[in-house]
Amino acid sequence: MLLSLHTSRASKLIILFLSLWCSGLLALAEDAPLVTEQSFPFDDVYRIELELPVRGNIEFVATGSNVVRVTLTKRLLDDNEASTKAYLDSIVLAGTREEGTLQLKAHLPNDARFQSTSEIENQLQLDCVIETPPDVAIRLQTKTGDIRLRRIRGKIEIATGTGNVHLDETQGNYRVSVTKGNVTGKILLTRGQNEIKTQNGSVELAVLDAVAAPMNVTAHGGSVQLQLPRDYAADVAFESENEQVVISLPVQSSDGSRMLNLLAGTARLNEGGPLLRLTATDRIAILPAEGIPENDIVPMDAFLQSVPKTEQPPVIDGNLSEKAWMFAAALHPFQSADGSGTPENPTEAFLMWNEENLYIGVKAHFLPGQLPRVSQTQHDSPIWEDESVEILFDPSPQTETYYHLVVNPIGALFDQGVHTPGSPHFRFAPPDVQSSARERATKTFKADSEWDANAAVATRIHATFWTLEIAIPFARLERASTEKTQDTWAFNMHRKAQGNTSSLENLNLATRREYSYWMPTGETEHPWWPHVPERMGALKPVAVQPQPAETFGTMVTAVEIEGNTTIPTDVVLQHLPIAPGDIVTNAHLSWLIAELNTYDWFQEVQLDTVGDENQNILRVRLRVAEAPVRFARKIEIKGERSFPAQFIEEWFDLVPGYLAVAEVTLKQQLIADFYWNRGYEFATVTHQFVNEMLQFTINEGSLDEIRFSGNKRISEAELASALDLKTEDVYYQVLGQTMIHRMHERLSQSHEDFKAIRDWRVQREGGKNILIVEIEEQPVAKPDVFPIFGFNRVHGFVLGAGGTLSTRIAGEERLFGLLGRGFASRIWNYQTGFEKRFSRLYDFALGGGYYKLTDVNYNNTLLPTQISLSAAFYGTAVENYYQRQGYHAWIARTFGTSAQLRLEFTRESHDNLTKSTDWSYLNRKRIKRGNSRIEPGRLRKLSFKYLFDTRDRQSAQERNFQTVFWPNERTRRGWRGKVAFETIGQRLGGDYAFNFYQFELARYTPLFGHHHLNIRVVGDFSDASLPRQHLLYLGGGDTLRGYPFNTFAGDNRFLFNVEYRFMQETIFALASDSAMDVFVGWAFSCFLDTGQVWWFDETPFADFSIQERLKTSIGVGFVLFAEPPGEGQQRSLGVEIAVPVRHLANWSSFRQNRQILWRLERMF
Repeated sequence: MLLSLHTSRASKLIILFLSLWCSGLLALAEDAPLVTEQSFPFDDVYRIELELPVRGNIEFVATGSNVVRVTLTKRLLDDNEASTKAYLDSIVLAGTREEGTLQLKAHLPNDARFQSTSEIENQLQLDCVIETPPDVAIRLQTKTGDIRLRRIRGKIEIATGTGNVHLDETQGNYRVSVTKGNVTGKILLTRGQNEIKTQNGSVELAVLDAVAAPMNVTAHGGSVQLQLPRDYAADVAFESENEQVVISLPVQSSDGSRMLNLLAGTARLNEGGPLLRLTATDRIAILPAEGIPENDIVPMDAFLQSVPKTEQPPVIDGNLSEKAWMFAAALHPFQSADGSGTPENPTEAFLMWNEENLYIGVKAHFLPGQLPRVSQTQHDSPIWEDESVEILFDPSPQTETYYHLVVNPIGALFDQGVHTPGSPHFRFAPPDVQSSARERATKTFKADSEWDANAAVATRIHATFWTLEIAIPFARLERASTEKTQDTWAFNMHRKAQGNTSSLENLNLATRREYSYWMPTGETEHPWWPHVPERMGALKPVAVQPQPAETFGTMVTAVEIEGNTTIPTDVVLQHLPIAPGDIVTNAHLSWLIAELNTYDWFQEVQLDTVGDENQNILRVRLRVAEAPVRFARKIEIKGERSFPAQFIEEWFDLVPGYLAVAEVTLKQQLIADFYWNRGYEFATVTHQFVNEMLQFTINEGSLDEIRFSGNKRISEAELASALDLKTEDVYYQVLGQTMIHRMHERLSQSHEDFKAIRDWRVQREGGKNILIVEIEEQPVAKPDVFPIFGFNRVHGFVLGAGGTLSTRIAGEERLFGLLGRGFASRIWNYQTGFEKRFSRLYDFALGGGYYKLTDVNYNNTLLPTQISLSAAFYGTAVENYYQRQGYHAWIARTFGTSAQLRLEFTRESHDNLTKSTDWSYLNRKRIKRGNSRIEPGRLRKLSFKYLFDTRDRQSAQERNFQTVFWPNERTRRGWRGKVAFETIGQRLGGDYAFNFYQFELARYTPLFGHHHLNIRVVGDFSDASLPRQHLLYLGGGDTLRGYPFNTFAGDNRFLFNVEYRFMQETIFALASDSAMDVFVGWAFSCFLDTGQVWWFDETPFADFSIQERLKTSIGVGFVLFAEPPGEGQQRSLGVEIAVPVRHLANWSSFRQNRQILWRLERMF
């Protein structure tokens, strides 16, 4: 009975347990949350907004993808109605994009199907996980729930009711407001005000670097604790209700002492900086950042790769089948840059180390039909342009420097020490990748390419892969002072699989590129850029290398080879990494069979073992199926002229012995491809076996024919002579570029009909190698017409037209004509001229012209726009005019674009002009000043002039067949000058007689950065009194800017201008060609102008009264300018304020005498 009773109770307990368990499963099934996923494109998204109207947790995670992925988990905390699932299914998280903002909002169902929706909403919880690219602003608004942000970079705005906020390695500006909860995390600050506040909770943050910014931190009902770097500089204002303040950084109180004054409530950290305002109910603590875990200071991926120490270092010969590599650590497979997939060209990497070196072995596989690109042979040449493996290694992550090594398939090495990773540097970009103007201007990458790793490097090329062996000495690396064997190293590897895929026959190779990484960088825009140290993996050097012990391994007593028909057994045994007497395990045998299957000798390898368990011995039998193999006792290179045969054998691993036919064929193609990559576009390579000798025959290529097109007046003999390219010589691209460039220079100097080389190319046609050069000749006639529109008070409105006609009827000629009429004066002005150039070699020209023109009666050259604006709009009459009528003839010689020499004879008459209108747009009722009279007469003049210009940014205009070097807003450095002599009258006749001497010299000097200093000196001197229309003046926008126009007059003049100028410009790229860039900029200047004029019979600066005689003004200016692409005319608009120095004494005098000038062009 007793046993029966106990059995009955046990049965009931089991039944009760099963019932409860089943009901629990049903409850879990009923309450299981619903999960939905959505994705939104990230293009043109700069801000994400999310509003949750119900309880829920939010997590933002930065990823390397280019989409925003939202995972929404929907659950009801306490509800068993049948409509629960339907209700959850009806909840939608909608996303809308507007002006760069992705707005996410949860929409709850509100219809008759669901009763008491308010009660359901009280039990509803929505959890959001949002994966997004890191560079985005965040704005969150929630009622209840925790918020977590990880590695977001941008402005962060959070407003929540109840819940905690955790910021994990975020960077930006912060606006965080919590009603009830704590704010914790690790942050980085950027410029701008920050506000972090909780109404009922505490704030505990660690700032990860010393970049300081203004920040208000408030914790009502709790405490504030900040961990700051020791060199963090800030002014601190603190207020603790309980007067608990702890500051453990270098501090200075407001009175300059090193004691902390609680009553004052202020302190300075590291001599002060942005304001840090802290308010708390409880304790306020500012602690040093030593408490931050080290892996947060130097972030590494969570993955840790152990690297074994080797007692038997490998021989650096490119052979990875050596026994030492049997025990190396194999890295996991490489991935694409964003980690989204595996590459088509796999890469295997193996690592080990000892006290002297880090050893790295690589097998870089490539697709069938793809030739690994090889072009670089020298140390520190741009190896990254080739198929290559890149190594990034930092043995001391605590230091700032890490090391970058690049190796190509023929063992050429580039190495550098990197100090600042910065943004992608386009020196390392593929040749066909174009950078934007912003990227060209941004150069933050800093490295020392002079650093030499002294690494031992060896490579080998096989039929389907190439191998790399490298030993990097620790002695050449910067190591931490307290390094230990167990230190963690930062490390990454990058493979640039770059290869040509087309045949050389059509001279049109296509290059395929694929980028892969051991640890993906997350770079999608620049996948070729490996310098992302925060994405490096971690290596853990292990001191003990796993060696097979006799108790766990088996001794090999014999190795047998079967199936080899061409390669002798002893040769195969010499190349095997296993021999009798070795102790092996099953893992080692698996490694062995994998290695043997990569041998080019064999198509298939099978491994059998025969063992004796009692004696723990093993016999290894290898059954092989040979691939096509040939024996070469000697290797010979024939036909090479540009690269020594010894180097070719070394680069492409050409060693006598048993060679697989597939390997030999590949190396033949690689040698041809190497020549192609070095610019030998017609090179061909063949091979053959002759009496156990492998012979490679190289034909580096020459031209069979040179064709010219587009030439009509230039003979082919002249073109061939200018090109001077012999068809029997080896042709390569650099030679072609050089000879084409020289051809352009020779034809430009020697032939008037030549304009440009429009294009040139090489092609293979009908078995011939042909160079084609397209010539562009100067047009026989080239017209250029321009309108004339102006206004002055002697003619009123002036309308007309002018033009030039350049011809090549008998060389190079130019005709010039101009015709205009004043509407008020009814006077016609005209000009006609002709110039003939005789030789481009000397750029020698003769010309002459006849004219009737209106000129201004002073020896300055004001801008026509300034004159027109002054007279037409304001009605001011500062200039006087007279009429010139006559002819002139000249002989001129130009020297490129930088200098001109000119000798000219002029015969003309001068006459008065009278005012004919009082009109102006403003001040129409004002009676305008009459036109001053001149001294009429006949002028005979012989003038000599020399101009030169070496500025880095030049502008020039041509007036009356004369070149005038014009100011340019973008000029930074160089010289501009003029020297002239004129003799008037005397033996030449006429009514005026004097000699006139002129010089002008301007120097533009960069100081540093955007700062410049510019100086101009001008002198004009006469040996007799000048006629009224030739007087010299000072005052106005081109001479002394602090004085009104033409305030001072005389027969002689001296002027000195000095200007400090701060200039910045921005480049806007309209196309990949930099010639299409638009330059927009601004400049601020401070200047001083000083000078003096005096009459012929005066003694300048008599009695050393130079300070009294010199007229001096100072001022400031600002200008905006733009330069269109190509040779478009520069546009600028500026304003200057200047005042004479003698009027600086009081404000009233300054106001009355200041001059405000609007400028449309730079002064000098």
